[in-house]
Amino acid sequence: MNPNAMSLSALGAELDRRQAAAEDYVADTRDLTVVTESEGAEYQLQIKGQTSSVIADHAHSQIAAHAGIPKGYYDRMRQEAPGLFLDNVHHWFRQEPSRRMIRTLDGRVRAYVSDRYNRIDNVDIARTVFESIRGLEAVPLSSAVTDNRLYIKILFPGIDLMVRPGDKLHPGFLVSNSEIGLGCYEVKGFFYRQYCKNGLVWGGRDLVSIKARHLGSVIGGEFSVITPQTQRLRNEALMAESRDVLRALQTPDLYQPMLQRMQLAAQSKPLEDPQSSWGEVAKLAGLNEGQARASLANLLGEGDFSKWGALNAITAVANLAEVDYDTATDLEEAGSRVLTIPETQWRKIADTKLAA
Repeated sequence: MNPNAMSLSALGAELDRRQAAAEDYVADTRDLTVVTESEGAEYQLQIKGQTSSVIADHAHSQIAAHAGIPKGYYDRMRQEAPGLFLDNVHHWFRQEPSRRMIRTLDGRVRAYVSDRYNRIDNVDIARTVFESIRGLEAVPLSSAVTDNRLYIKILFPGIDLMVRPGDKLHPGFLVSNSEIGLGCYEVKGFFYRQYCKNGLVWGGRDLVSIKARHLGSVIGGEFSVITPQTQRLRNEALMAESRDVLRALQTPDLYQPMLQRMQLAAQSKPLEDPQSSWGEVAKLAGLNEGQARASLANLLGEGDFSKWGALNAITAVANLAEVDYDTATDLEEAGSRVLTIPETQWRKIADTKLAA
């Protein structure tokens, strides 16, 4: 597992701290002003000339998208032409007014989203997860909260899945959420490989799962602060549904279709020339150049050139200390994409050889 995980006590303390420090505002874009103290300084967002917070990079991306300004041009103006940048942003704030929710944390604008954005708060999710597994044979495996997402990985150590002799998995689930518009609240299947401590994230096609988009009703009032208490009431039903799903995931029979996929992957045709064919595997898994190199090194080091070996070569990259937790979880999900490569396509890739 990725070494950048947080202890449960550290996770709880950070979630509580963030909840206390976070503030959300809803305002008309005509009441928004972007300012900078000097050339080269960070840009700040003011609401009616009062609240002023530094705009984080992710919020800049959301402002650019909402204003219809191509991100490359937006960034170039930010860096090279501050006056032009401010004129452009303010023009579209006023020319096409709309109501936006401004999410702030520690004096920074972390998200610029629709006023229909439904806040599903990380602290409520964490509370639901740990309440749901109470009394079950389930243990927390790895957790973290980053600027982008919350991750909680729970394992059912009493359920053994044998891919092949000596290659044992334990199933569980991953709960993830973004408070800044970087994706849905999701519960997905998770598998932990005992041999090499790799994780594998699997979507909901073969497992019970849940996905909730951050889309709610319009929030009234000209300029309002939405309290955590109101939001907890809004999401009560969702948390109740989550408890049902999390408890259902302890059913051993639920994992049999996935186990059969993994067993077939372990028996698949091995790559005849991994150094020639790995580029195509990496492309299908969505890896960047550095991840492709690291995973190929893992593959060659282990010597298992089957589809199962390819999958584990990718997920092993997630265990490196220099890989941040967001990327590590993305890599664990990238492994599942290898598992879904159709068998005919895999055989064609496996037959790839370096041209003479």
